[in-house]
Amino acid sequence: MTTVRKVIRLLVWTAGISAVSAAGFAGYFLWKPAPLPDAHIAQARRAYAAARLAPGILAEDLAPADSLSQVLESGYAGERARILRFRYPAGLEATARELQSTAARAESSAVERRSGLLARQRERRLNLVRRLEVISDEVAAMPGAKRLRRAHQHARMALGGAGVLETQGNAAALSVQLDSAAVAVDRAEILFDKRTGRLHDPALQDRWQDWVEETVAATGKGKTAVVVDKLNRNCLVFRDRKVVARFAAELGRNGLADKLYAGDGATPEGMYKVSRKNPSSRYHRALLLDYPNPADLAEHHQAAKSGRIPRGAGPGGLIEIHGHGGRGTDWTEGCIALKDDDMERLFEMIEVGTPVTIVGAARLPGK
Repeated sequence: MTTVRKVIRLLVWTAGISAVSAAGFAGYFLWKPAPLPDAHIAQARRAYAAARLAPGILAEDLAPADSLSQVLESGYAGERARILRFRYPAGLEATARELQSTAARAESSAVERRSGLLARQRERRLNLVRRLEVISDEVAAMPGAKRLRRAHQHARMALGGAGVLETQGNAAALSVQLDSAAVAVDRAEILFDKRTGRLHDPALQDRWQDWVEETVAATGKGKTAVVVDKLNRNCLVFRDRKVVARFAAELGRNGLADKLYAGDGATPEGMYKVSRKNPSSRYHRALLLDYPNPADLAEHHQAAKSGRIPRGAGPGGLIEIHGHGGRGTDWTEGCIALKDDDMERLFEMIEVGTPVTIVGAARLPGK
């Protein structure tokens, strides 16, 4: 019995020691549990938040990171809820690292896509700017083309707004603004073509070319003639079939159109002669042309008959080449204006009866 009691006592003592040891062990981990990968989790969360906020991020880009975030947050909550945590959760750290790299890839994909989109949008904006620049100088020289000038200004403002959005990197708003700018540029070009399209009409070009060649051919043996090219705003003096003087010209406020009636602001087209020289013009010096000639009167009659001009409007007159030019725009009521110094030279070179041919556009000798 003594031996049995000793064994029992030993067992009880051992169990007590084990219980105390277990309690101590548990107490230690209650006081100081195994650490969590808080730094890695914080980095993963920041990377995930940055990816979600990346401009242009797509749902499919973010889907893998969304799944990993749910796994990470669930695992992290579970680990924090443990009463005892004996080991470091290496799996949780691995998930945090994977989420961080996955989110970074998603953000990078969005950034690359956005950069490519902005580059394409920039090229689109520059193309619209180039298209508008092609007509800008001509539009600036047409004060009478109010609808065209308004459309041109609207297009410039739309492209200016696009430039601001491009600088800000706002690709979504920029796309909408560029669509609006494209419509504005299209409208400006359409109105411009309506104003100038006739200058590219092959039938008219052939007629104008014939006029120019006939006029230049008649300048042999020291004779002089003047040719005005409306499209390029040139006033050229020919003698012996060669250009002996060239002056910048300004036209009527609606100068690129052919003159049909008084008050239309257009500069006429045709083959005329200087009918009078006026050294005391209100515009410095002036050479009066014999407009309207029979061809002009016939054209006016047809325009009136077809209702293309206001009822009762006459063909107009008093078309001159005069001074006070150099304003950089078309501003007269239909006359051709030169700088005063240029007008002085032209006035001395020209006599009454000198041919003056005005064309919309032509291939001119010496051009």
